[in-house]
Amino acid sequence: MDIGAMREIIVLSECLNFRKAAARLYMTQPCLSRHVSAGGKELGVRLFVRTASGVELTDAGEIVIKGFAAAESTLVDALDAARSKERDDDDLVRISGFLINDYVSAILDKALESLALQKPPPVRLMDSGITDYVQRLVDGQCDVVVAPRFFTPRDEELSFVHLATLPFSVSFKRGHPLAGKGTVRFEDLVGLNLLTYPLENRAEYHSFVRQVLRSEGVRLEVSPVPLNELPVLRDFEADALFGLPYPQLARKSGDVVTRRVDAEVQFDLCAVMHRERKESRHVKAVVDSLRSASKDPGIVAWCSGLA
Repeated sequence: MDIGAMREIIVLSECLNFRKAAARLYMTQPCLSRHVSAGGKELGVRLFVRTASGVELTDAGEIVIKGFAAAESTLVDALDAARSKERDDDDLVRISGFLINDYVSAILDKALESLALQKPPPVRLMDSGITDYVQRLVDGQCDVVVAPRFFTPRDEELSFVHLATLPFSVSFKRGHPLAGKGTVRFEDLVGLNLLTYPLENRAEYHSFVRQVLRSEGVRLEVSPVPLNELPVLRDFEADALFGLPYPQLARKSGDVVTRRVDAEVQFDLCAVMHRERKESRHVKAVVDSLRSASKDPGIVAWCSGLA
């Protein structure tokens, strides 16, 4: 029995009158009568008995109607979910990332270049700056974030795809005694005046930094700069910029060099999605391109050298 025939029988069971049911279904009464009769024969069950005012359900008919109603409800829910999925797949994919970081910017550029050669999903690139951006995903303000996984709140709502591992870095003025070292250790930084990101809205990042310092067994003070002020060496009496590698920002300070910090604990760079969006075919296409871009030899060499 097809869906239309089931629906006609359900409507008649609600109206218990062929004329009213036919009017609701926008069909003639004789046509509905023929369909219901054919449906009963197909099922091998007498569904209705005629009365002076219309029809009544038989006991067997009541059982059949309950099954039809449950089946219709399940089908409607399935169709709603399928249509919602189609709408999601056709939606714009909003990508956000830690764009002041050269490495993240290079991955995003390479991924977008790759997507442009395919049948690309509609994409909008959004700069999240250096603020905490988990809430953007949770609130539905963006679909994919390229970010270090140093945060912990509401992880159960998010899905992570590993892209690369980033070391801590430190940027010195070129004349600084440590600027000539290829790699520095945390012990080398003790006693220096170090700057890092502002504290406001970046609690998870600063908590992760403190955790790393404790794991390395060193006492190292790192001062957050004031909110909305770039941590550039020329504007502050500081020895170095410390944290994720951001030579692009450090270069605004003038003649500086960026060096890797030799430590076991590093940043896990991920493509992060809300779990409700991760099955979208367009989101999947974007994440696949990001994963491929992160393995590009030139980008890998940049991260390895930090030169």
